[in-house]
Amino acid sequence: MLALLEASNEVPPNILARLQGHRALLRLQQRRSERLHQVTMDLCSKLSDEPWILLKGADYRYTLYDSPDLRGMRDIDLLVPFSGMEVVGRALERQNLERIFPGGSITRAARHHEWSYVGADFAVDLHHAFVQPSRHSVDYENIFREREQFRVGTVTAWHLSPVHAIVAHCLMMARDEYVVALRSYVDLWLLVDLHRDRIVEASELAKHWRCKRAFYSSLQLLGQVFPESQEIIRDATARVLNPQTRWYLDRLVLPDARRAYRQKRISRVWRKLNLLDTPVHLARFAADYVGSAVAGWRLQRKGRIDTIPSHE
Repeated sequence: MLALLEASNEVPPNILARLQGHRALLRLQQRRSERLHQVTMDLCSKLSDEPWILLKGADYRYTLYDSPDLRGMRDIDLLVPFSGMEVVGRALERQNLERIFPGGSITRAARHHEWSYVGADFAVDLHHAFVQPSRHSVDYENIFREREQFRVGTVTAWHLSPVHAIVAHCLMMARDEYVVALRSYVDLWLLVDLHRDRIVEASELAKHWRCKRAFYSSLQLLGQVFPESQEIIRDATARVLNPQTRWYLDRLVLPDARRAYRQKRISRVWRKLNLLDTPVHLARFAADYVGSAVAGWRLQRKGRIDTIPSHE
């Protein structure tokens, strides 16, 4: 966010003065951005024979921001079909990346939605789903059919179509019960502002993917952080859920977006369950959770719990 503040023409003088003391950090972030740019181009080139999509910051820094330097990243996120996870994973390992298991035994499961790889100075998160597949009914085959090309430097890259990108971002924010960095709201605001003519279409897609609550909730919290977005999202939020459900989420489920980092564990569990659309998805998610807990207990008994910390 420092680079974004520095580039803004509307930063108050007192904030601008404080930025002067962070020049070294800004230059460090710029060098890291240049390194990630080179890594991204290299990945795009080496994976050209496989279906894949750049996600989140790896896409946004080129398509939503005036300069890639303005969107900081910790790692590069890639979406691939489940059938291609092993192939792409081996390709990453040939680039001297090592797979780690920051979430312990749960992340060792072959069908875990995210595999993490780390190198000497960068990391790659490989996804075959935005969130645990049991939580919603996302049509990933259609996502890959409608993916769009764009350019990253001198190479061809792929990203989500605008409607898919909006709903996917809402899903990924809800996945963490809105304990997210401010830049997640900035990204969503830029997506909504750029594709304002597709928001209602996105609400219809959220119904199809059975993620109406996550879609509504993310946009509703966006309106807290960026009030100017409320006019754009009003029709979409009104049509995606009935008034009773919207009242329930607003009053009893959603956090204050400005204080989301202060959530207690019990609040996050409550929110996670209430962001699922149907009893069927709730039952599927509960079954997955129990299965993962049992697998974790068995690995713990065998002394095989991974203790490598997350690179996040």
